[in-house]
Amino acid sequence: MARAIGRSEAKKLEIEPWNLLADQRAAEIDSGVDISFRHVLGPTIELILKSGGVGANRLIDIGCGTGRLLPYLAGASHDITAIDPSTRSIELTRKFSTTTGVRAHASADTIQSFATTHDQKFDVAIANMVLMDVVDLDDFLRHARKILRRGALFIATITHPYFWPAYWGYDTEPWFDYREETFIRSRFKTSLRTSSIDTLHVHRPVSQYFSRITEQGFAIKSVLEPVLPERIQRETGVTWKTPHFLAFTAQAEPYR
Repeated sequence: MARAIGRSEAKKLEIEPWNLLADQRAAEIDSGVDISFRHVLGPTIELILKSGGVGANRLIDIGCGTGRLLPYLAGASHDITAIDPSTRSIELTRKFSTTTGVRAHASADTIQSFATTHDQKFDVAIANMVLMDVVDLDDFLRHARKILRRGALFIATITHPYFWPAYWGYDTEPWFDYREETFIRSRFKTSLRTSSIDTLHVHRPVSQYFSRITEQGFAIKSVLEPVLPERIQRETGVTWKTPHFLAFTAQAEPYR
């Protein structure tokens, strides 16, 4: 059951649950059980990269998890860096990179530690299902902007702030207010499977995401609300009456 928590408890949930979930996440994605990743998130990011004419650029996957997004990124770059603070996830990313031949420089880093210790600039940054799992959004975005060259693309997917509360079942809780940033503790689950491990989810209204992004030196370029294909809904019995995710592309502007 989802419940609101304080900031200090939220900070404790930023990393460690993903070490515990890493092997499960890799198995769910590899087997196709995570239908959202296979049929919505991965294809959406790949489509954005292709439609944006991105090719052969330096690309960084921030919060790469177990690296399963790499095949969707390979067509856009031959120089991929993958970072994630979960050490177990990075171990699995390195194994996956080796076995699939989709090479990536993988390291167990937060964006803050990476930006502080590396001075290279990237042409594209991906943050797939990451922003709603970080406590300090401003700090994350500030450091992401630091490693991007002027004009670089920042592509992100998040749980849909408007529709996710109803999907997850906390929209009617007395502590929930769509307009307020709220730290939430809940069991990790996909459309077809629920884990026994609690993770952090941060609710923020759409306006907060976009205002923070622009304040940290980005210009919003496009917004998508991808949905699960009708064929997959029929095959799995999973019905989406509303979008579950929001995808957007922003461009790094000059420092002010």
